[in-house]
Amino acid sequence: MSDMFVRLGSPGLTEPKIMRFFCMSEGCTTPSHTVFDPVEIVPFRSDLQEAFGRLNLAWLRAFDLLEEEDLPFLLNPEQRIIASGGEVFFAVDRDGTVAGTCAAIRHNAETFELAKLAVSPDYRRRGIGRRLSETAIAFAHRAGASQVVLTSNNLLKEAIALYESLGFCHAPMPSHIRYQTANVYMVLKLRGVA
Repeated sequence: MSDMFVRLGSPGLTEPKIMRFFCMSEGCTTPSHTVFDPVEIVPFRSDLQEAFGRLNLAWLRAFDLLEEEDLPFLLNPEQRIIASGGEVFFAVDRDGTVAGTCAAIRHNAETFELAKLAVSPDYRRRGIGRRLSETAIAFAHRAGASQVVLTSNNLLKEAIALYESLGFCHAPMPSHIRYQTANVYMVLKLRGVA
């Protein structure tokens, strides 16, 4: 292990297979990274499309936030997200189970949206939402974006806390937002271009 990182805790003390690494090098701005059960983050594959819709529909219905505007993205992500330069990511467990998903939706050359983040209840509290979000942000950065935006709802307190921990800042809601239930708007400014 690099001497830039310090390992805290022991695997299995609070949850199985947990190790926390904190960057200790001078000037490091990288937040702590948590490694949990091994899942692989993979880009869109047609055989995983059903999970994208299923996982998102579950949480949207649970919080009574499903809108008509969600359906084209959830039912046809290839056309609505990927064809315009975005990507859908999946966290896949060793046995092939989709543990979570999220999308990086391209709005224009400068702006991507982090959207449709969903983690299966059986896989929550394991850092999967963070890994998916970080993957989508990295994708936007490599594509040359200068910012990543998102919309949410204040009922989703854990999600909003995650976004804040990733560096997203609250901003006024733009008038062009397509979701009626969105009452939170956040922006992450990206440094440099990949």
